[in-house]
Amino acid sequence: MATSLLGQQPNKQHTMGRMWSYGAIRNLIVYGTRDPPKYDLQLITVRTTMHYTVSDFLLDEKDVLAMASVMRNNTRVKRVPRESFTHEDFVAAFDAKEMVTDHVIAALKVESGMAPLAGFQARVTTSREK
Repeated sequence: MATSLLGQQPNKQHTMGRMWSYGAIRNLIVYGTRDPPKYDLQLITVRTTMHYTVSDFLLDEKDVLAMASVMRNNTRVKRVPRESFTHEDFVAAFDAKEMVTDHVIAALKVESGMAPLAGFQARVTTSREK
């Protein structure tokens, strides 16, 4: 799900967390560089819950964990338990509700003070936050 918001291109390593790429020539016009700039993830201050899967061809697990470690406000990370769950499955899988949507609703309930949240990986605290 993070890719939907933080970089739409399918090259995991090169584009994670980057602004939209218009192609090298137009990027030069729009951004002043051939490659789109990275988002400053430290500017995201809203509490965030990130779901990822090990079978996502658009975003690698280590990239999700790295993004979560940079974001400031207690970012929660949850790995989708089905190993074969892919990027498209976030919207189209028969079990998307069980694998993701129910957890999103639970997180929203926690944020509103309605329920405790279980099953999420603890946020990584960076040295600059200590």
